[in-house]
Amino acid sequence: PNEQAAGDMESLERMLSAGWRRVGSGHQIPAQQTAVSTAPSMDEIATDVSLSLADPHSGRSALRLQAWAADSKKAPLAIERPPLWVTSSNVPVRQGQLVQIHGWVNVPRRLAASTDGLLIFDSLGGSDLGERIRATQGWREFTLYRAVPQNGDLTVTFALTGLGEASVDDLSVSILEAEPIRPR
Repeated sequence: PNEQAAGDMESLERMLSAGWRRVGSGHQIPAQQTAVSTAPSMDEIATDVSLSLADPHSGRSALRLQAWAADSKKAPLAIERPPLWVTSSNVPVRQGQLVQIHGWVNVPRRLAASTDGLLIFDSLGGSDLGERIRATQGWREFTLYRAVPQNGDLTVTFALTGLGEASVDDLSVSILEAEPIRPR
């Protein structure tokens, strides 16, 4: 079963009440369907997080992340840190469990000012073990597996590392029952 609350990306209210948050600019995901903000340390870059009705993987909407140069004539050539990222709500996990993180992403064009593209990582593996998706041809499936080293909470982060857009849909976190190790 899916342990990730509101991973279907169908209701912004459900996502907010479950604990989803927008990170990076110091603001949470806005309470309305869409909002534009400018990160204080990156005032030349505008960002937007919304539930988009255009071409979801399934259901009626998908989470869309966008970043663009506020002044197209002064677009940065390289961005040092992601201008926008969204982190899922917590999923409680216990030491020794095996976790499967699964979902779908759509990055219609390669992000400008970045070599990483959309970075997907979790709180157990960190960004070093994350998946970097530079561009897709339509929706692309991703799956990450993690062994839980200690009791705590698992979150999944979607970081838009450059200028452009990416969509995320149908995120699931499943706890897999590991077979006990038996002596031969």
